[in-house]
Amino acid sequence: MKKYSILILLFVILGNSVDAQTIEILKQESIATKSNDEDFSFIEPITDINLFNYVGTIRATGLDRFAKIDVLFFKLKEKAHELGANCFKLSDFSQTDVPRQSVLALDVYQASDSIVNLNFENHAKNVIYIFGDERKTNDKYTFKIDNVKKEFTAGTYFRYENKVGQEVKINKGGLAGMTIWIKWKENKPSSFLTLTGFGLGGGQVPYGTVGVAFNTGRINRVDGNLGHLLIQVMEKSE
Repeated sequence: MKKYSILILLFVILGNSVDAQTIEILKQESIATKSNDEDFSFIEPITDINLFNYVGTIRATGLDRFAKIDVLFFKLKEKAHELGANCFKLSDFSQTDVPRQSVLALDVYQASDSIVNLNFENHAKNVIYIFGDERKTNDKYTFKIDNVKKEFTAGTYFRYENKVGQEVKINKGGLAGMTIWIKWKENKPSSFLTLTGFGLGGGQVPYGTVGVAFNTGRINRVDGNLGHLLIQVMEKSE
């Protein structure tokens, strides 16, 4: 009898996990070959959208632990690739605390390498963005830039622009923590960092990231395209 009770409980948990996250195709105008591209490029608002082939609009809804923006983003990335899309722009985003829910909708597109590269030129260069958590709370995150203490609150992000020729030192956790150096370089893509596990897709290792580990002294790199999305839906720290 006990064995059957455990099985029933397992099915309930699995059922709730499925119901806690949904992926929907809201609109689909074209069918393309499934994309094998590892990338999923964020389309800058200043880039001419007419250069891209619209594929459709997809939406992810998550509850409780499935409600993080990064988790929803990586799920939508999978669906977009299935539809043949390799680029996206934000369509809509909303969050509630009761129930704890997030809804993320993306317009997804297909573009050639030349168009993707053209869009890349419109990204901010040599900027460092640092995240803690997506939801606004009283929690604060601290770190040092060139030995100067910085602090920002949950639900916002910290922005720092490297000067020409500068190599900036970023430290979290003091001597027992982690230190990284980011050097200015002409046309260098922006760096997106997280002081927590937020931004890593609930444990996924972003494309191009090696050896990710979570601890209080760790600084992790966030997928650049997700990073560009995050600064669209979050507020800059004052």
